[in-house]
Amino acid sequence: MKYTFFTASKIALPLVLFSSPIQLTLAADDVKLGNDGSLELSITANRRLQNSPQALVAITVISKQAIEKSQATNITEVLRQVPGLTFQNSGGDGKATSIHLRGTNSSHVLVLVDGIKVGSATLGSVAFQDIPLENIERIEVVRGPRSALYGSEAIGGVIQIFTQKGKMGFHPEISVSAGSHQLRKFVVGLSGGIKAGTGMGWYNLNAGSQKTDGFDSRYLNFGKSDTETDKDGYRREHVSLNFGHNFANGIAPSIHLQQAKGRNEFDGSGNDFADYKRQVISGKLKAPLGTKTKIMLQLGQSKDESDSSSGGFVSTFNTKRNSATLQFDTKLGQAGALIGGVDWQKDKIDTSTAYSKNSRKNTGVFASYQNSFNNQMDIEVSARHDDNQQFGNKTTGSFAVGYRLNNGIRVSTSYGTAFKAPTFNDLYYPEGQYSLGNPNIKPESSKNLEFGIQGTLKTGSWEVNLFQNKVDNLIAWAPRADGKWTPSNTDKALIKGIEASHKTVLKNWNINTSLALLSAKNDQGDNKGKYLRYRPKQTLNLDINRKFGRFNLGTTIHAESARFTTVDNTKSLAGFTTVDLRTEYAIGKSWSVGMKIANLLDKKYETNKGYNQDGINGMLTIKYAPK
Repeated sequence: MKYTFFTASKIALPLVLFSSPIQLTLAADDVKLGNDGSLELSITANRRLQNSPQALVAITVISKQAIEKSQATNITEVLRQVPGLTFQNSGGDGKATSIHLRGTNSSHVLVLVDGIKVGSATLGSVAFQDIPLENIERIEVVRGPRSALYGSEAIGGVIQIFTQKGKMGFHPEISVSAGSHQLRKFVVGLSGGIKAGTGMGWYNLNAGSQKTDGFDSRYLNFGKSDTETDKDGYRREHVSLNFGHNFANGIAPSIHLQQAKGRNEFDGSGNDFADYKRQVISGKLKAPLGTKTKIMLQLGQSKDESDSSSGGFVSTFNTKRNSATLQFDTKLGQAGALIGGVDWQKDKIDTSTAYSKNSRKNTGVFASYQNSFNNQMDIEVSARHDDNQQFGNKTTGSFAVGYRLNNGIRVSTSYGTAFKAPTFNDLYYPEGQYSLGNPNIKPESSKNLEFGIQGTLKTGSWEVNLFQNKVDNLIAWAPRADGKWTPSNTDKALIKGIEASHKTVLKNWNINTSLALLSAKNDQGDNKGKYLRYRPKQTLNLDINRKFGRFNLGTTIHAESARFTTVDNTKSLAGFTTVDLRTEYAIGKSWSVGMKIANLLDKKYETNKGYNQDGINGMLTIKYAPK
């Protein structure tokens, strides 16, 4: 049975995920809370701390408490509640997962972990399926171009993951989970803060493992029934360590280390698997310069490593990214700010397949001016220049203005340009029987125009955003006359959309609703006017949560309309609706037990053609966390 968006929208089960009250103290960031207790800070939007309602871009901030209440087993379950964000998954936990934010490609979203860029330099994408949830303090999602501040990748937006810090005292935490498909999960955490002289030292250690036997992820193999019907399991172990010191004079050094590694089994030629390791290391120093200026120096390294075995053939793809950032933040008057700085980055690859070049450098210089006039009009002007060792220079910029009306409503408009650098595969993939890279391709580029309106109510808030994004020089792989596939800048896309969200509290029910309408079409060639593959035209999220004494109850509904799977729009996947239920019971002040039933209606659906998604499944969690 096919579900259209309109059928899904008639379901009257509401839900909430992101508006639950929180009690949070970060060691490295100041935290501001909304009237309902929700997070109202954002660093990612403008590379400086500010209240997210004051930002002139669309932002979703997801707190640790929201993640825990969702009882999610992977980051996909959390991020799918962001307006305009959808995924393609190849068969359950740990399987290859790509993202579409506002209809852009997976490689058009910049992903940061504590300010450090992550992802594969060969593929140009991030392995979302391998990101552990257990050490996340919050996630900030900026929807819309941010290349004027961050450089390459930020065409569709930026996702920044902040890992847990420490607070005063000693805070142990242990959780054990078991669920469908022999899911086993164990997490232990230790965090705290110690007064030392006139400052405070803090630390956070988090480690855990997650294993599942999985299910048969694939039902089609190149259009034919897949004969490999075994279960495709997944395993991940992770460890994260944060520590630092906040001195009374404002100097604050900190160090972050995170690693996730494991094995993913997949269908192919029989008994195929991939061993992976994702690692991030960074050191940061914040310090004041006088009374109005702060500087920040950060050094970091991210690694993306994979060893795959398929049909007896073993391949290795290891990428390493070293980076450095020097940034200043100066207050101007009562409400103004000027930020600027330099980003340096060097990518290097080490693979079993010999590339003609295995490293490249990029240096970016950026500046942004932000101000608020009479607490009524806000402006932001940003610009950045990147000097890349491979393709030369690229300049991007953005401008935004917002105006508050007397009735509490704010209207805003913005314009921004962005770009995406070609990957090592695009440029230098070695010549083989079927493929060949192209060192002459150019960066992809975009121009985005946006209008927004937002307001507050006695019981909540609402927001509507309209956008149009023109993406040029899209890199597309196609066969040449000799039959070898090679990339070129041949495609264009025109993406238009509307996002609407509303959160409220009605008789102690926290309700969050979001709706996204999208038109993402090819804008050139034989398929001009056809919809881009795997972009649903409508998505709907509803969430409700309420506390009854020691009980927390919640339900989540996610609906997506049909989407095309071929560039000529002749084949498609049906739309779907999933319903999740969850509950948690506090056993005293230290212990709690939680239970979740996902895909309650046992809906059969696909997000990637030929790959199964899980039916009805459940998980039970016991947690120890002294208050």
